Amino acid sequence: MSFKKSATKDRFPLGELAQERKKLREDCVAKNATIVQLRNDLKQVDKDIERTTKRLKRHKEKLTSLLENDDETGTRLPSMIFRPNTPSEANVENSDTFQASLSETSSRRRQKETLNACKEIHGDQKGKKSSALAGMWVTLVNKSSTDTLKDFLSNSEKVNKKIMPSIVKSETELYQSGNDNICRSLKILYEGGLLTKQKYKSVCRNILATVPNSSNVFNPKLLYYDNIIAFIKSANNVDNIRDFSAEFCQEYDKLEEQVPGSYRELGNFLVVLAELYIVVDQTLLTPFLHHFGSTPYHFRIALGADGAPFGKDDEATAWLISFLNVGKHVQSQNDNFLLCGANCSETHISMQRYARKLVSDITYIEKQTYKIKGFDIKFTVDLPSDMKWLSFMGGELNNAAYYFSPFGDVNNDNKMASNGSLGEDASCTWHPWVYNDRIKVAERVTLKKGKLESKKVSEATKRNQVLNYIREQGSRHESEPIIGKLIDHGMAEPLQNANNAWGYMH
Repeated sequence: MSFKKSATKDRFPLGELAQERKKLREDCVAKNATIVQLRNDLKQVDKDIERTTKRLKRHKEKLTSLLENDDETGTRLPSMIFRPNTPSEANVENSDTFQASLSETSSRRRQKETLNACKEIHGDQKGKKSSALAGMWVTLVNKSSTDTLKDFLSNSEKVNKKIMPSIVKSETELYQSGNDNICRSLKILYEGGLLTKQKYKSVCRNILATVPNSSNVFNPKLLYYDNIIAFIKSANNVDNIRDFSAEFCQEYDKLEEQVPGSYRELGNFLVVLAELYIVVDQTLLTPFLHHFGSTPYHFRIALGADGAPFGKDDEATAWLISFLNVGKHVQSQNDNFLLCGANCSETHISMQRYARKLVSDITYIEKQTYKIKGFDIKFTVDLPSDMKWLSFMGGELNNAAYYFSPFGDVNNDNKMASNGSLGEDASCTWHPWVYNDRIKVAERVTLKKGKLESKKVSEATKRNQVLNYIREQGSRHESEPIIGKLIDHGMAEPLQNANNAWGYMH
């Protein structure tokens, strides 16, 4: 019975006690950590308070100094002023002033207060304001939108009437004395054909002196005619420009007038132009140059000369070169380049000497391979020209009645053949002139002239016998070609053929 009573007694909850103690211990540790954190935060707050107190003390000292200075100048500290009823706004019609509702006295006072505040901020010395103005300008430029800044400047009378005209005037004067204005004047003088002195001066006068709606902004002037001509003459010192008279008129009689003119060295000029066209061709997305089935950048050069009633003695001759690889662009004057120009006829002795020099240059150039922009470059020269020039340079009779063509032995008897052919084969109706045959005929004609010299007949009779002798030789050649074997590269100039065709039609 006693055993049962002891069994029914309640047991002490040791497990629950241990758990409760553990929980209390953890809560105590957590609260201690919180207390430590709060103490650390309190220390940091104390430090912040101390730091802020020192900063406030410094600001208070500075404010006191500013107030003392404010009392001396008789103005109020701008940072302490707030005007909710009349904020500053620029005048819409003239941004140099504040809005119309603000009195002139208030306007001046606000400007003075703003300037004094900026002096303090940007460290201007007493009596100076350059730093303050610099600070205001940099702030305005960087803190204003483009439209706002544009409105301020465009509506400012001072900017429009004094500042901008002064800036534009300086830039205009600088432009007028620079190379860009020289190029501009040269373009006016030469574009579309050379202007006369009177026309060029008329263009200069017709350029508006001032920009419309602005009487203070002036347009840049073209160079005066005398100045642009002086510049052109000074261009003779440019590299690769030679004096024509000094090179080809040295053996003239002292009584004979020298031939004024200039020329370029062909080889150097071709290299410069080839480099230009290669850069253009490599830059464009579509090919600019034609290669005619040959290797890339094998340039086909058209070289020719022609005289015109122009210049001092109403005769002048120009040699032009162009690159046939440019295709249809060869029709443009911008792709035809002046190689030589002189105030003489195309048959003048100086032109004959120049032609012989070109033959030597071309013979050398066609044998060379040039390295330009990483490409192997070659040149081949053709001579498109009118029949008169080709006949003269080929040592032919330029007005031969029977054999009238400088390209083949077509004559008055067979010119109407409808099924004829031109070629080197013996079966062809017409044959191109062979260079060796030209030389042989020229030698025989020279001998014939020598025999006629001893005969006592008139010059007209001698000349007639020479012409008949040339015809008997089946030729039109009187002397050796001035341009040598280059005569085989002669071609008919399309313009001359077109003119002749229209002449026959009319």
